[in-house]
Amino acid sequence: KLSWLKKCWLVIRITLRAIKLTLIFLPAVLTLPMIYFSSLQKNWWKILRFCLSMAGGCWIKLGQWASTRPDLFSEDSIQQIKGLCDDCPQHTYSETRRIIMKNFDKSVEELFDFFPETPFASGAIAQVYKAKLKNGPNVAVKVTHPFTQDTIEIDLYLIKLASKLSGIIPSLRWINMKDALDQFLVNMRCQANLIIEAQNLNKFRKNFKDAPNIIFPKPMFPLVSREVLVETWETGFPLTQFISENRSINKNIAKLGIDAYLKMMLVDNFIHADLHPGDLLHPRRF
Repeated sequence: KLSWLKKCWLVIRITLRAIKLTLIFLPAVLTLPMIYFSSLQKNWWKILRFCLSMAGGCWIKLGQWASTRPDLFSEDSIQQIKGLCDDCPQHTYSETRRIIMKNFDKSVEELFDFFPETPFASGAIAQVYKAKLKNGPNVAVKVTHPFTQDTIEIDLYLIKLASKLSGIIPSLRWINMKDALDQFLVNMRCQANLIIEAQNLNKFRKNFKDAPNIIFPKPMFPLVSREVLVETWETGFPLTQFISENRSINKNIAKLGIDAYLKMMLVDNFIHADLHPGDLLHPRRF
């Protein structure tokens, strides 16, 4: 149980975070009437996408999740917010160095022969660098954004409160958001802990050891912590590049994906819950 002092501090943190998020989402709230005019709906979704990107990891992830749910959201809204899958705010190189030192008690120079200042990509929870281990291979270094752990629980709590307002958006009135959001909240907590991600990768690698066409990165233990994950570097092209074009290989990719997902669900009872196209790579661009 929390002491009264900790409870007061928690209330203060929630209040301050709510005020900050209110200011961030104010443009979307003020322009909400645009949603009632078909000619202006696209512009409103663009405004919402910008607000989500500024709000931080939980809200970006919520937008990414929404962009993969054509069963829940309109095609126009999905088209406007799917950019969150590829274009997320980055944190500074100095923060990355600080986080690596904090987690491994070693500097970037002690661990890597090469480590770029600019990340290869940035996601909702972390950003990824293509680096070279000390006297070792090229690796992907995933570093969570600063203060992710501190704000995630507060943001998840506020997201649940915000979901109760979904009834005022015409395209969302018919949706029961509670069950979908409950599952999202569970997944979000797991994704914020890179130790769990490393454990999951090892389990997927074991489950798919006899599937040569499906590769999962290998965590490079002991360089694994709650905030930093070092894993093998896998090359390829995001499936978003294939989906946007009518390619002959697309049917084979779709079949491989369906087979893999059915195996996860029916054989392994262990499912990847964040399979958006930006996270999937094909080794060649046809």
